[in-house]
Amino acid sequence: MKFIGVALVVAVLVATAFADNCPSGFSNLGNNGDFSVVDGTFTYKVSPCGSLSSTKCTDSGVAVCQEWSSGMKTLGLSSARTVVTSGSTVTITLGDGAHSNTCNADNQAQLVIACDESVADADVKLTFVSSDNCVYKFTAKAKAACGASTGGSSGGSSPAKKKGGLSLGSIILIIMLCLTIVYIGAGMAYNFQMKGLRGVEMFPNLGFWKSFPGLVKDGVLFTYAKITRKDSYSSIP
Repeated sequence: MKFIGVALVVAVLVATAFADNCPSGFSNLGNNGDFSVVDGTFTYKVSPCGSLSSTKCTDSGVAVCQEWSSGMKTLGLSSARTVVTSGSTVTITLGDGAHSNTCNADNQAQLVIACDESVADADVKLTFVSSDNCVYKFTAKAKAACGASTGGSSGGSSPAKKKGGLSLGSIILIIMLCLTIVYIGAGMAYNFQMKGLRGVEMFPNLGFWKSFPGLVKDGVLFTYAKITRKDSYSSIP
């Protein structure tokens, strides 16, 4: 029972990671996945599906950086990426940028990439559109946004097939939800019938779940101690 509970937690984390993956082929757009967009006195360095390898911004995992002659500003991090596909358009949002006192919110970037079968990956051009309420908007057209391409005859190409159905992350989450229900239901039934427990005591492995937050805290403290190379480690009660 304890193993199942821990497996559920791990699976949810894995599903979350899959949920924000970019569509296949997006890592090859532009200059190996990176773009440099000039708008007036500003230059925007953008990595839609990765992290910038060369930028003035010094935060870890910067995906969008606004640069000018005397400074820079982080507009989005790769760790705060969300990807939404709707028809033939892919919208990538990169959040957790530098905080703005003007908007009283963190800056973020939004990239809207529309399907265009005539635009090869290396020819994709990102265009700055506007910045409203600390949301910096960019647009582009790319063949990679068209979904799975089909083979065409010599006279032309067939329309792109639209990808449908649930993503891998959604499927994993649904499976984990079903397993969670079975785990709790079967555990409570067993404790009720076989052990004669009642009320909250029927919850399977109650002691383990009560101590789980403490175990997570101890793990974080242990990892921190290893990273900072401290000689001793003790759990905080």
